[in-house]
Amino acid sequence: MKKSGLCLVLKNAFKLLNVVVVLVVVAELSFAETEETDSLLKRNQQIAEVYADSAFVFLWQGNYDTALEIADAALSFYPASADALVVKYFILKSRKKPLEVCIELLEAALQADTFKNFYKEDILVRYCHELISIQRIYEALKASEAIVSEPERWYIMARAQLALGNYETALEYYKSYISINPDSIECIIPWLMQMRKNAYSAQAASFIEYIKTVLLNYIRFDHPDILPALVPFAGDTETAKIYLREYRAYNRNNAYATYYAYEFGLISWDTMLDELFVQNSVVPYEIYETVAQRIPTPDALSVLRRKLAAWKGFIIIDRNYDAIPEMVLEINNGLSVYAYRDADQNGIYEASVQFADGIPESCQFSAGSTMISVTYFRWPHVREITVSNSSGTRTYYFGPGAFSLPLVEQKFLGTIDKTVAIWYDFPARIAIPTEDALVKNCIKVDRNGNNTFATVKIASGVPLQSMQNDAGYKIFTMYHDGFPVLERIDINADGKFDGVRMYIRNAQGVPVLAETRIDSDSNGVYEYIERYSPALTKIWDTNQDGIQDIIVTEETNGVLKYDAAIDMSGTFPLIVYIKNNVPIRVLFKGEELPLINDTNSRIYWIGIKYFDFGQTVPQEGWGIINGKRYFVLRIQDLLFVQALNQY
Repeated sequence: MKKSGLCLVLKNAFKLLNVVVVLVVVAELSFAETEETDSLLKRNQQIAEVYADSAFVFLWQGNYDTALEIADAALSFYPASADALVVKYFILKSRKKPLEVCIELLEAALQADTFKNFYKEDILVRYCHELISIQRIYEALKASEAIVSEPERWYIMARAQLALGNYETALEYYKSYISINPDSIECIIPWLMQMRKNAYSAQAASFIEYIKTVLLNYIRFDHPDILPALVPFAGDTETAKIYLREYRAYNRNNAYATYYAYEFGLISWDTMLDELFVQNSVVPYEIYETVAQRIPTPDALSVLRRKLAAWKGFIIIDRNYDAIPEMVLEINNGLSVYAYRDADQNGIYEASVQFADGIPESCQFSAGSTMISVTYFRWPHVREITVSNSSGTRTYYFGPGAFSLPLVEQKFLGTIDKTVAIWYDFPARIAIPTEDALVKNCIKVDRNGNNTFATVKIASGVPLQSMQNDAGYKIFTMYHDGFPVLERIDINADGKFDGVRMYIRNAQGVPVLAETRIDSDSNGVYEYIERYSPALTKIWDTNQDGIQDIIVTEETNGVLKYDAAIDMSGTFPLIVYIKNNVPIRVLFKGEELPLINDTNSRIYWIGIKYFDFGQTVPQEGWGIINGKRYFVLRIQDLLFVQALNQY
């Protein structure tokens, strides 16, 4: 029915009035300066309470967006506002957020215990039921000890024991609960569904008979779903037909009731398929499997094939019949589109599969804190696998047909023709390959983590070459027999290699760094070289002419030997020995020469001293003063002056 303009105006006015009231009260509280409430925490609690009250009103009105906004405002002032937490729980639950997230809100609310608009007992009961829904059974049992209401505790105990497979114990709690709440008989349906597949005791048979002969007449109108649940226990065909005819008269849609109606001859094969595979219907797997395996004739197969080819819907597995499926397979035009498994029913998928043309295209699953994503060439042959955890992300690439990983199982259910009713299921235990196995079979791996990225080409588990970006540095590495032999480095990330590192293997076969070369201007000439064996040697080409100018070698006892080509000829007539930054010996063309101090303690004349530089610091290289030619060589922070006119 269309709402009148007056109704809409009044509704909007009421909403505005609530917001204004909240703002006014908040303002009053914010500026109140009484001695008793001057505490910031106290004021924040009061402000949060006002917001929480308003959020509760909007929740009750069905205005979830506003309710959530105001609840978040309350929690920003006081995170322990139980009412605000519960409001947020209801909204997130309605929006099908993961149950783990919703339960955390209930846990926080119960711990805070500051309820005003909600009863703690009600929230505790709800909390226990939610824990059971996500298979945290023993936590639910522990929490239920604080429930005052015995009937509510009985119901929780019944569900918990049923989830644990203790059917007889569950029955006793169900009986106790129903004795007080006979109009809640629908709670017994999951137990009845389990009893179809399990041997049950005389006590269970007696209770089922009590439901059929006593309770059914009391609740069948309000709870007709109990009727198809009782069909397997009807005792005779006519009674079963009565249950089914009555249920169908209510115009309810239940896949079990539909299949039972076909089995008992109330509807035809075609009608059953029409009712099961209506658009966007949900079909339990056990019904889907039964239909596929009991195709009566080739003509019936043709009808099924046509129906499935046009069907868009869902196939589910709900082993505990709590209406929260542990697995869902989405179907479109008879082909699988998407599947997921949520074994603990917490709303967070442990595994999921995307399909293309009905064939698995990609899979995602978790193993503890590790997430694994698989993309296929053509199932089950893998194209790539991505592994993510706290240490980073690794993506492994595979050649066509090189590696198979069927993370789902393909099943053919048709007994006449295996082209119909294909089903994909997750195995009970997913066999997760080790990363060693991935390395041995892949052709490339990309590694991301902590500001680093590397891509490695691999053959038979042995690296061939790699490209690494480490905090801006780009490193290209070549390998031999799996060990690095050459690295080219782009230090400034300009796309040009500025350095080279070369490796050799030591006596133990372990690769060690042999030489480093630097070409900072990328002109093809290395201005600096380091060699590490047998002793550390450093080489400079200061004028970039391709001829070595200075060679530094580490000798014993901390002595550094400097070989200098003062004429840039590539020959080294000058040799300087330095220890602890103090020159101890100088040779020129094999002749040992004295060192003469200048006024500047950093300057030493070799052989003879022409003059004193005083406070002047000479430039490196050749110079001439008053016709006196000299050459200045810098070693560390020392300057050595060679008088050239004497030669």
